[in-house]
Amino acid sequence: MTDGGDWRPVGRLEAFPDGRVTGIEVDGRRLAICREGDRLFAVVDQCPHRGAPFSELGHVRDGRLTCEWHYWQFDLASGTHCQVPSICVERWRVRVVGDAVEVDVSGPMPPG
Repeated sequence: MTDGGDWRPVGRLEAFPDGRVTGIEVDGRRLAICREGDRLFAVVDQCPHRGAPFSELGHVRDGRLTCEWHYWQFDLASGTHCQVPSICVERWRVRVVGDAVEVDVSGPMPPG
């Protein structure tokens, strides 16, 4: 499967439970893999508000990532803050190949 990305394996699908946020490190970068049903998202593992790690204080529901520290919410599809769209979290492309989850480390996707 070739699409121009720099894809790195980050674990098997079952390592990322539904509704959970799981921290990983890939190429020296700390990311949070968010799973909701059969959809997976990768974001920087740090809330832009106060730096809390999403992998410790985040949860996923209804397409949103919530930081439990101060309840900031982000739309997972766009990375934008649900109340202040000018605030975003960096996102990376994710794919599943067989039962392996891969992240494209060539760079974050643009906001929106």
